[in-house]
Amino acid sequence: LNNFTFLNDVTVSNVWRGMFGSEMIPAGLFFITLLFIPESPRWLIKNGEKERGLETLTRFGGPVLAQLEFREISESLKQIQGKISELFRPGLRRALWLGVGLSVFGQFTGVNIVVYYGPSILENAGFKLDNALQFQVAIGLINLLFTIIALFKIDSWGRRPLLLWGMAAVCLSLLVIGFQFMTGSTSGISIVVMLCIYMAGLAISINAVIWVLLGEIYPNRLRGRAMGIATFANWATNFITAFLFPWYVSKIGMHAGFFTFAFMCFLAIIFFYRMVPETKGKSLEEIEHHWER
Repeated sequence: LNNFTFLNDVTVSNVWRGMFGSEMIPAGLFFITLLFIPESPRWLIKNGEKERGLETLTRFGGPVLAQLEFREISESLKQIQGKISELFRPGLRRALWLGVGLSVFGQFTGVNIVVYYGPSILENAGFKLDNALQFQVAIGLINLLFTIIALFKIDSWGRRPLLLWGMAAVCLSLLVIGFQFMTGSTSGISIVVMLCIYMAGLAISINAVIWVLLGEIYPNRLRGRAMGIATFANWATNFITAFLFPWYVSKIGMHAGFFTFAFMCFLAIIFFYRMVPETKGKSLEEIEHHWER
């Protein structure tokens, strides 16, 4: 939306002020919606407000399921706060590496490269800057659309199908884009179409699934520590890819960058197929038992 709004002012030196200032609108809307979000039932039960916790569970799951989850939460809260060393036990170690793998592979798909350097990539493909920015808007809208689809379908389609099929589309689109740059056939709309397919695959798969899974795969007593490790891995990999991509492209070529991301996506598909359990419809306590088997 920012790109679209300020597209005609791209040459104005102070346009960045408007782009940053416009972010107050979604930030304000986000703040307003936060006022209507109910408190976590686990937090309420943990802090002695059991009736409010049960009310929240009943509101979202109905009275029968609420009673069952209330008992499970009450039992899980009796456990002592876990130590970080527990994450390296045989069962939970798999969950730890899964979280780190999701974070690392999520960045090695190149998603933020297209976000950060999208206009430069399109300019390299032969488009003028104003056209490159217009197409970047289209890619962003595709990202928004398929993120919304994922939000509505993640519980009915499941985490694994979204993750695996979406990543397959990402891998294939990266290969095609790499071949287009290698053969010099980047003129025309085809590369924009492939970038849109690439972004759609990411939005409906790992971009939507990663944070849901990271919130589900760890036991309550260890979730904060494990999420901290996974988040660190995510941003560390983001820094590495964003920092090295321009140098990598200047030394080897744009095609090599996309082929590298395609190879990483292929490895990610294998990793996800072997490691990611289906968590759809399962309570946090059931998922914890999965790691202990």
